[in-house]
Amino acid sequence: MSQKKLHALNFFVMVLCIILLQGFGTTVFAQQKIDVSGTVISDKNEPLPNVSINVKGSTEGTTTNAEGKFSISVEKGSTLVFTFVGYQEKDIVIN
Repeated sequence: MSQKKLHALNFFVMVLCIILLQGFGTTVFAQQKIDVSGTVISDKNEPLPNVSINVKGSTEGTTTNAEGKFSISVEKGSTLVFTFVGYQEKDIVIN
């Protein structure tokens, strides 16, 4: 085998190993995501639109729709912080 072909083969094997190791690392160390959904209601059992729902300690978040419904994907053990004008903030841990 020529020196040029051997060099190209070594480069290909090295790139393939790097790709495989990157995939392995993200699979092994990735946190388990949980899909959380629900409806936020008032004490009068009415849906609350535009409630802010944020993941504590991150920039991730969402808001409820006109029917008070929401959906978010978070890591297991995360804390969701619910805030709405005129209401007390509520933290809920997702297990």
